Amino acid sequence: MGLLLKISLRNLLRQKRRNFFLGLAIAVGMMILVATSSFTKGLTDVILNKWLVYSYGHVSITGYESGNRQNTIVRDRERIIKLIKSVKGVKEVNNYLGIFTRVVGNGKSTMMALVGMPDKDAIDYLGNTEDRGNAHDFTNRSIENPVIMGKDKAKDLNVKVGDTLRVRLTTVNGQVQSADLSLVATSKELTGGSAIAFYIPIDKLKDIRGLKPYESGPLQVVLNHMDDPQAALVAANKIHELLKPGLAGYYGDINSGGYAIKAAALTFYTNSNSMNIISSNLPAVQGSWTLATNTNSAAISVSAAEKLHLGIGSSITGIYPDKFGGSTTNIYKIGAIFKPGKDMAKDLVMAGENNFYYNYLRNLPADSLEVSNAFTGSSKSILAQAIGTEWKLLPRTYTSDELQKKLRKAMKEGFEGSYYDVSTMYEAASFLIDLQRGLDMISLIAVMILFFVILIGVLNTLRMTIRERTREIGTIRAIGMQKDDVKISFIMETFFLTLAGCIAGIILSIGLISLLSLFTIETDSMFGMLLVNKHVNFVFTPGKPFIILFLVFVFIAEYLIIKYDEYIKHWLVTLLLVIFVLIGFLLSGIGGNGILTFLILILNMLMAIAYFPARRAAALSAAAALRQYE
Repeated sequence: MGLLLKISLRNLLRQKRRNFFLGLAIAVGMMILVATSSFTKGLTDVILNKWLVYSYGHVSITGYESGNRQNTIVRDRERIIKLIKSVKGVKEVNNYLGIFTRVVGNGKSTMMALVGMPDKDAIDYLGNTEDRGNAHDFTNRSIENPVIMGKDKAKDLNVKVGDTLRVRLTTVNGQVQSADLSLVATSKELTGGSAIAFYIPIDKLKDIRGLKPYESGPLQVVLNHMDDPQAALVAANKIHELLKPGLAGYYGDINSGGYAIKAAALTFYTNSNSMNIISSNLPAVQGSWTLATNTNSAAISVSAAEKLHLGIGSSITGIYPDKFGGSTTNIYKIGAIFKPGKDMAKDLVMAGENNFYYNYLRNLPADSLEVSNAFTGSSKSILAQAIGTEWKLLPRTYTSDELQKKLRKAMKEGFEGSYYDVSTMYEAASFLIDLQRGLDMISLIAVMILFFVILIGVLNTLRMTIRERTREIGTIRAIGMQKDDVKISFIMETFFLTLAGCIAGIILSIGLISLLSLFTIETDSMFGMLLVNKHVNFVFTPGKPFIILFLVFVFIAEYLIIKYDEYIKHWLVTLLLVIFVLIGFLLSGIGGNGILTFLILILNMLMAIAYFPARRAAALSAAAALRQYE
């Protein structure tokens, strides 16, 4: 092997001009591959790890109440965040609260999205795009409701830094609220979407909207640095599994006329199907389940009614400690006395969803264990279908159209509680994902064209080299070199030439990218969204480890097949080599493109291509080769 190595290297040095230009072609091809890959990776990084983080998150958890898609609220924020963070790969959970509202400036008004952001994120996000004013005043709590707005919208509203804006919006409790906002800075427009948005500290927006400290708007989940959108789907499915709701209810004191007991209160759905299930499985001894759905009415179990000496029309008071330090009181009029099922607590109050969820959602109970013990039947039982849960979890969807259809259907159901939905950027920001896919496709096309050019160049050069060196082959065969040695020496020449060219190409690409990164690009166009601090974003990646390892395995397999090809049918060798090359292209196309991936892929491809002329050279007999004349 050492002798073959020396022969291969000396042959490369003998044909300096031809090998230099061939190596240069490989280097230029590798340079373009790495630069193109780094550029598209940089754009993908901006889209997936910067813009989507601030706009939608990689995964979003949204709560809808009162059948209104605009009334989005997550009541028990810390509990939901804790569940989300238990999923592997979650970096952080953000809450960029937003609402569409009419904004009134100096004699002009328009509809805009008022977006609440944490102070640090707002400075990082908006500070670099500052046009007028001081973005750091955003964090000044002595200023009443500081906001930052795009310069074009400020012009449309006839306002400047220091002026007051006025908004009118609906709180989460349905009240109409007006607020004055102070414009502390204007920013250059970053994208078409940012033109209709302006920003306020999230705690200020929560106050305006009537949200409590433990409540929030939709939660945006940010995954660890991501270069594959499929990771969002995996995370969303796991979060969806963890968000399965428990029973909606509370455990506390039930009082009436001087009598008191400890009991749980649950809720039931009031649609026709649920009412049929309830009346069939929990027969009313007195009154009726229909009466129990009247305003401020409820049903009570036989045992509890006896202990409290109640009849139909009597009133009860339910008091329970809520989760955040207070206590909540509910007053019900008894419309039914029922016999509980075998899987239910003996002392039990049940209120229809129309009489239950309003107070429950705004005053979440502290004790969930006793509530879960109030009904221990299987979640798949027919009675469980009629008993209310903390929220209804909407099924997963995977496209924007499916998401819209799902929400329209849910909002028509008339459910009085909360819907929770887990969505990804595939549904919420499909246009950005389409852009990212387009960039990957451009990269793949560039890879295929360059590989094809390199392949043709190497194949023609090898054929010419073997033709010119036919008598040399005859000479070395005559002095005792075996067929395998001739074949391997030509392949080793190709290997070292390719390796040197690829390394040179990587070095050239680093220089080219460093040069391009120096240019500052001033633009207010849509292209600005793809820049980072006014510079093109390039991202070097070695490639995915499992793809690199697989390509190394392919390289070893190719070498063994070539070395021992006399034991394998020629057509099978050809088929295997073609399959290996196609696998390499496929892996590059599905996101395996990186510096090491390209390097090993080109080595594999050119070794496979070099095999055919090398095999032809090795097949020449010494006598036939020596008789060859040009």
